[in-house]
Amino acid sequence: MDLQLLIKTAMSAGELMLCSGAETYRVEDTMYHILKTADNLEMSEVLVVMTGITASVKVKGEKVVTLVKRVESRENNLSRVVSVNDISRRYCGGELSLQAAYEELNSLKKKEYRRLSYSIATVAVCVGFSLFFGEIVHDRIMLEVFRGCSRGCRFCHAGMVYRPVRERKPEVLQDLARKLVDNTGYNEISLVSLSSADYSCLAPMVHSMIEEFKDDRVSVSLPSLRIDSFCVAIAKEIQAVRKSGLTFAPEAGSQKMRDVINKGVTEEDLMNAVGAAFESGWNSVK
Repeated sequence: MDLQLLIKTAMSAGELMLCSGAETYRVEDTMYHILKTADNLEMSEVLVVMTGITASVKVKGEKVVTLVKRVESRENNLSRVVSVNDISRRYCGGELSLQAAYEELNSLKKKEYRRLSYSIATVAVCVGFSLFFGEIVHDRIMLEVFRGCSRGCRFCHAGMVYRPVRERKPEVLQDLARKLVDNTGYNEISLVSLSSADYSCLAPMVHSMIEEFKDDRVSVSLPSLRIDSFCVAIAKEIQAVRKSGLTFAPEAGSQKMRDVINKGVTEEDLMNAVGAAFESGWNSVK
């Protein structure tokens, strides 16, 4: 057996593992297994630290052969660690010759991931952790009541693209709500659209949903409301299952800007809506 080739093979395996983030004791264990395949082995020693590897081997009738390798870079590449272990097991099990094992280890050195691959993998890992351990923004049933908007506000891309306005029938929404509650386990239904308060059947539908789902402790909510379409009666009914705050959309910071973008609401509408909310028992609005 070529002793020089044997120790080079062990050193190559150890270097690949250490550079790829393997623990030092695992690197030593893999190298020991490779060196122990030497004929008439008298001694083999391996010392692995974070910055370098030292390996020595001696067989009967030969001088001690020692190699020292400095390791300057490290990364996390568990796939490469698995590949090195696989080559080591196949060589020690007699499935690979020493020369073939050495060549396969050298081919692993040339195999590197592109920067784009690292970036994609990083994004995938971050997204995975977010899905497993983080809460989503809309942690509730999102039920779209209608598509489009009849308001005609300037610069509103969605209001133009989704024309004409198409409302869903109340019975269709009721059926969808029941299926979603049964299959998701959420305890809140949010009636969403570009302007949910403009839905023609909003009041009877809200009443029907609350009556159907109140025993399941499933509440109904509305997104931010236009101040000119706020209805105290609907807001009170929504509070029947679970208390929640009120969110109004003043649309812009000044009346001049509201007029410029054709919102069609005034500061007086805002004061009337907030006043009606306070008079009905709310003590805070957003």
